[in-house]
Amino acid sequence: MGKHPPFRVRPGGPPPPPLLHRRDLPPPERKRPPHSALLPLASSHQGANRFSPEAILSALSEAKAWKASLHFLRSTKCRPQTSSLESFAARLCEEGNDLEESLETILELKRVLDFSPSLLLTWNTALSRSLRIGRTDLVWHFYGEMISCGITGDVTTIRCIAQAFCKEGKMSEALELLRDISKGGVMTPDAFTFNKLVSGFCRAKNYEKVSETLHLMIQIGCTPTIFTYQEVIYGLCQNGMAGEAYRLFNDTKYRGYVHDVVSYTTMIDGLCKMGQVERARDVWQEMIKNRLIPNEYTYNVLVYGYCKMGNMDEAKKMYEEMLGRGCKESVVNCNTMIGGLCSNGRIDEAWEWFERMPDRGIDWDSTTYSIMIQGFCQGGRMKEALDLYYNLLEVGLQPRVAFYTRMIQAFCEEGNVSMATEILNDMV
Repeated sequence: MGKHPPFRVRPGGPPPPPLLHRRDLPPPERKRPPHSALLPLASSHQGANRFSPEAILSALSEAKAWKASLHFLRSTKCRPQTSSLESFAARLCEEGNDLEESLETILELKRVLDFSPSLLLTWNTALSRSLRIGRTDLVWHFYGEMISCGITGDVTTIRCIAQAFCKEGKMSEALELLRDISKGGVMTPDAFTFNKLVSGFCRAKNYEKVSETLHLMIQIGCTPTIFTYQEVIYGLCQNGMAGEAYRLFNDTKYRGYVHDVVSYTTMIDGLCKMGQVERARDVWQEMIKNRLIPNEYTYNVLVYGYCKMGNMDEAKKMYEEMLGRGCKESVVNCNTMIGGLCSNGRIDEAWEWFERMPDRGIDWDSTTYSIMIQGFCQGGRMKEALDLYYNLLEVGLQPRVAFYTRMIQAFCEEGNVSMATEILNDMV
């Protein structure tokens, strides 16, 4: 759409469009209504003439026959009541298979019948669905049309527009939007909206803007929630700043926030990736003390930590404890253990683990194959690596580019350039 329309916030709203005079269709014996197969649906509406334009439009809507509905509205001289058109537009935006067609239909209704939806819920539904399918272009189209109809947005609208900015990587524009909205004093954006913005700034490693966003929240009376701080802690951990994350984790506890299993898992994971396994273990013990039950993801991050520091006995012990607590074993858990064993030179144990997976009802994925093949390469067992590589291709799995790079390098180091070339051709 070019420029994004400015967000309009004003108290009240435009008066609803006046109801136009309703005309009746000709008697059915003189003219068969279109799409007669759908008319029994219309008769289920008590008190309504089953051949009225309202009943026909309702029947077509229930059948999700959107194109037929539009054809009916174009071809008939009888205009359904405004309330019926509002219902049709609402269902179209909520249930229509193609949002682009839904937008075109709404524009057509405006052109043919001089009708535009006046219910904010209809527009918000269209905005939300556009976001869910990743079509920010449709968000701006729907929003622009909504503004042109004089519809005033609410907190949900703000949330959708802010998320659209974030999805496009325009977090600063989203922050300015929230700041402008807050200055007006008409409404306060909710914590969910701010959390999305905080998450976006964290991914961009822009912690100055994270701080600015948190200060704005406090300034306008929107208290940051535990989920707000979870976003910051997760972002810091993902960006290799586990020390800062750990300080924030403790600071929020002292300020009365209660962390859940998700927060603890995030913190343990961040510490393990930084090689601070002992501190991660302390956080684990604190979680248990607070009567929080670790799940398979929590166990997996600590198992990974022990694998990384070469303590495979402790890693196995934690794995067995996980199974003893009834946590579900998954391909992710198995990949962690196989990777740990391979990294620590215990290739035969890793292979045993690999072979046992189908017996446990767990299918190998491309990551499982890649880890095991790389383990064979590291151990100089190139024939076994090659056999497993061919097996991977036979089952239709596709490894990542990094996998090919390591295999080619391993064969080159062995002096087997022809095999390295063959694998290179497979990659291409």
